[in-house]
Amino acid sequence: MKITHLIYALHVGGAENIMIDMINVQIKLKHTVRLIIINNELNSSLLSRIHENVEVIKLKRPLGSKNPYYILKLYEILYFNRHDIVHCHTTSLGKLLKVYTGKTLLTVHDTIRDKKIASLASEYTSVISITNAVKDSLFEFSNIESDVVYNGVYTHQINSSRTTNVKYRILQLSRLHHEKKGQDILLNSLSKLVNENKIKNISCDFIGEGKSFEYLKKLVKDLGLENYVNFLGLKDREEVYDKLCTYDLLIQPSRYEGFGLTVAEAMAAKVPVLVSDIEGPMEVIQYGEYGTFFKSDNIESLTEKVLFCMENRNYKINEAYEFTQNNYDINETVKKYLDKY
Repeated sequence: MKITHLIYALHVGGAENIMIDMINVQIKLKHTVRLIIINNELNSSLLSRIHENVEVIKLKRPLGSKNPYYILKLYEILYFNRHDIVHCHTTSLGKLLKVYTGKTLLTVHDTIRDKKIASLASEYTSVISITNAVKDSLFEFSNIESDVVYNGVYTHQINSSRTTNVKYRILQLSRLHHEKKGQDILLNSLSKLVNENKIKNISCDFIGEGKSFEYLKKLVKDLGLENYVNFLGLKDREEVYDKLCTYDLLIQPSRYEGFGLTVAEAMAAKVPVLVSDIEGPMEVIQYGEYGTFFKSDNIESLTEKVLFCMENRNYKINEAYEFTQNNYDINETVKKYLDKY
């Protein structure tokens, strides 16, 4: 099968990571795979992860450009070297594909919060949502039905050899974008744990980068948490998969989230997970069956649940591990997409 993946930009994020993982599995299954990136926003570490046999086409459109050259170039590629399916990873690409007559599939990677964007999903031949929460939000804003295919991770590549730490080690693994990801909630909760609960034998590492870095760094200083918080920047996939199991707890304090890929990765590493009670992350842990949750945007609730996790260090890790192996493996995800194509 000939498969084209289409995306606006290649930033560090869940949609981009799952797309690259799917592409790499598809190429190993002997499919012909092409990736078209429209904008000139290219993360070098993500590019380096793409299999060498994938044809990567960079249109390099400047952000916000209205020059029709880039769209005409896209049409030229799609029409004169047509593939069996164009798999899109950004809903708004629908406005560029209105005149394209080939078969298209959209993956909706996050909960829909905009009726205008949601309506563009009607431009695709078929639509996939990454969770039932995403499916419901899409239908709410557009009346468009979609099928659900869960995101997948390389479950068998993730080290699950747990260690026993003297210091309680918390990890927050995501883009630094506090308005969505809620890192500020976590820092305020950590301040309560340290200053009110007098817990000093604790640390919190943030892996990732993003526009909130300076804000979060200042918040750490304002809260007096310099000795408890580390910003480690971006880390290679291999290092994350190897070292994830050395943590005692992964916290995903998002205010909204379509899935929560890092939650599934932590479950595969046999690390307890604590998520906000919203949308995708709750579905990932099956509403508390395979992890712990707190009331979204509530510092007191998060603090209470961290204390619970500290007292129950191996809470549901074996059950979560088994569930992840059976439901969130990348090979199963790709198989389901190939069936949809």
